Amino acid sequence: MTAHRTRARTRPLVATHRFRAVWPVTDPSVPYAVLIEGARADLPDVALRHGVKVIRAAHAAVVDGRRVPGSGGAQYVVVIEASVVRLRDLPETTTRTAKARAV
Repeated sequence: MTAHRTRARTRPLVATHRFRAVWPVTDPSVPYAVLIEGARADLPDVALRHGVKVIRAAHAAVVDGRRVPGSGGAQYVVVIEASVVRLRDLPETTTRTAKARAV
């Protein structure tokens, strides 16, 4: 057995969930790549406000806001879907560290 496998078995199992965050596009002249980059930078803070921690951001896109719940009526929105864990499911030390970073 390798050390890698041994380490993996000692980690506690924590369920992951899917989190979707939406940002309205207020200036349609800004390039999509810049909009997505800004949303990716803001994603950890948004997730923490919702009581979750991002494990991995997956898909990001600029889409028609009329088809996205939570768009607030914006014509276009940036949507990012991410794998997250709930802060309450994490060990106490990890939760305190995540909350301290959000402040």
